[in-house]
Amino acid sequence: MASSDFMERHRVGEKAFTRDRKLPLPQLVRFLLNLRKGANQDELDRFFEVVCEQPLADSVSKSALTQARAKLRPEAFSELSDVLVNEAMRTLPMRRWHGFRLLAVDGSTFLLPKEPAIVEAFGQTGEVTPQARFSRLYDVLNRVIVAADIEPLSVGERILAGEYLPATRVDDLLLYDRGYPAFWLFASHAVEQRHFCVRVPRAFCTEVEAFAAGGARSAVIELTPCDEARRQCQAFGLPTEALRLRLIRVHLKSGEEEFLITSLLDEEAFPTPLFKHLYHLRWGIEIDQTWCLHKSLRQGRRRDRRSRRGHAAPSGGGRCAGHAGARSRRRRRESTIGGDRPARPGGPAARLCVAS
Repeated sequence: MASSDFMERHRVGEKAFTRDRKLPLPQLVRFLLNLRKGANQDELDRFFEVVCEQPLADSVSKSALTQARAKLRPEAFSELSDVLVNEAMRTLPMRRWHGFRLLAVDGSTFLLPKEPAIVEAFGQTGEVTPQARFSRLYDVLNRVIVAADIEPLSVGERILAGEYLPATRVDDLLLYDRGYPAFWLFASHAVEQRHFCVRVPRAFCTEVEAFAAGGARSAVIELTPCDEARRQCQAFGLPTEALRLRLIRVHLKSGEEEFLITSLLDEEAFPTPLFKHLYHLRWGIEIDQTWCLHKSLRQGRRRDRRSRRGHAAPSGGGRCAGHAGARSRRRRRESTIGGDRPARPGGPAARLCVAS
């Protein structure tokens, strides 16, 4: 944070953070990462008294905080998050599932304040309150957020899932819920050599329907894209060849059946009974995400109430919002999935259909 390179990458304008101020860039970042809960001035007073060992009279004003924050690009927090996650993965003992780092992808939507700048960034339909889509890539065994995004509601959850692939590694296994399956997403995993396991609805495609109608617990199949799925792959620069995948039948205690599709084909290395517990592990992201969004929304409501009472508007985001949008903007500039392709198609990805 104190390096000149970090400052050059993330300051807004060449003159930002060049003068000797009470709130230089390293101190600003430390303060913003402090998970503050009170009013900005109270938090500033405590921060400089405890962390910087400065008397209360020498504290920074909330107006100075707002001005300093405006000079810092949000991408700074994305970079710091990457450094923290990579260092944790490199140095700490990490839990794994049969040698894989187990990553889950999930998302949700939430309401945003009806402010002009937010409406401009996230869009609005008529008089409806602006909404955003929250998505993240989560290590379910070690409870680490590997990547996260806050995007306009028009950005599909499958698109965000595909854009997480550059943040993954060859020893990762990605878990998805039933809202994610799409042929182009499977193909992008094949290109990047990433394994996955996805819950699919019974009516997802004819191959799943035929498997569900039978009695097999596991079967290796070939999926062939329909015309629409083929067009999506071509738009993304992805191959359109048939994919060899494995279907798994999971029996629930209620008597119902769920169906999984995975790239783990080896029955001997990955026996069918393993997959029921494997998919159950995905619930870690559901529980943690619910808590995270609930806390962020509660903090947002408290800040709104303080703002209406005449306090300064917040100069930062909730814990989840600090770096999410910046990560996605940077990632779309720097990388693509499967070679040269547009960042997103014209609309949400249609589900796979199998050619007859």
